[in-house]
Amino acid sequence: MKLERKDTKAICTIAAVLWLLLLNLSAIAQTPNLEGRWEMYNDKGEKYDQLAKVAGGKGRVVIDNGYGARSTAVIQGNTLTTSDGLTGTISADGTKINWSNAYVWVRQGADTRWNRVEVAPIPDTPPSRKIKIFNNAGFVGRMTATYYDKQGIAKTVKSKELMVLQADTIEIPPETSPKPIEIKFLKGTGINAEINSQYAEFSTLTIPASFSGELCYRVEGTLVNPVVSNCDNSIGDATSSDVRQIRFQNDAGYDAQMTIMYFVNEMVNGNSVPMPKSVTSGFINGLGGKFRMLNLPKETSPNLPITIHLVGNATVKDGIFSTTLPANFAASPAPCFKVWGTLFDPKGGTCNQ
Repeated sequence: MKLERKDTKAICTIAAVLWLLLLNLSAIAQTPNLEGRWEMYNDKGEKYDQLAKVAGGKGRVVIDNGYGARSTAVIQGNTLTTSDGLTGTISADGTKINWSNAYVWVRQGADTRWNRVEVAPIPDTPPSRKIKIFNNAGFVGRMTATYYDKQGIAKTVKSKELMVLQADTIEIPPETSPKPIEIKFLKGTGINAEINSQYAEFSTLTIPASFSGELCYRVEGTLVNPVVSNCDNSIGDATSSDVRQIRFQNDAGYDAQMTIMYFVNEMVNGNSVPMPKSVTSGFINGLGGKFRMLNLPKETSPNLPITIHLVGNATVKDGIFSTTLPANFAASPAPCFKVWGTLFDPKGGTCNQ
């Protein structure tokens, strides 16, 4: 029997409809069934105490997150798109959903030994180490700090040029060589032919490479008698709590300083040898009753006395007062010495005089 042209067209139309129907049925059959309860894990892999609930047909579902929030979602293949804008990728076996916000849902009762990507914690940033300088002197001041990197190469950082009452802070990297850090204090002495500021060093100290936090130093005095102290009015090692202090106070009408001589045992060629050390307050004036606390190690060479010298500047006699303390003097209360009087009649002694 010969088919008419119109019959051929009808058969093709029916075949196309059947093909589309089969495709839709296949897609429906492949759409995962998400109905049920789901365990929820946040982006850190931490499990929530409530369960989410998914209900509805295979192509469109209603989601309740267990905490009162509800949304709808459309399933297309293995992708789930919610009315909140989130997308989720459904596992092949339909037991896990990886959400676009890095959350993961696992069907209740399914094997929860799912692979989680463990993100290594970001290491804590080492705390910065700072050294501050405050200029309270009658000259332009500056500070430099020289440290050594882990390869032993010297690096120097400098503060700004500081006029009176100005301050600046420099930073030292958190990890350096164990070699001590050297700090230099400079005073401005003028301008050279290239119109560059010139400086002269007037004080140097070293601090342990392991210091932490912030150190603070204050520059005072004049070009003739510059002096530097810690910002807490102490002189000497400010990085250790294992120190004793001796107080010097100027109640006079002239500049004066205190110098302390002591000994510390050090190993020399395998032998413990007492080595002389000193710390000085620098010249401070008596206007306003200024004072300094001089830091000494808690342990000095036993049986070797500690010598105290009080010296005046431009007084009729420079050596005003001298005395000694035993090596094991008590740290509290701190011994205290002072000067008083005038340029023509300078006096010195203990603070209780």
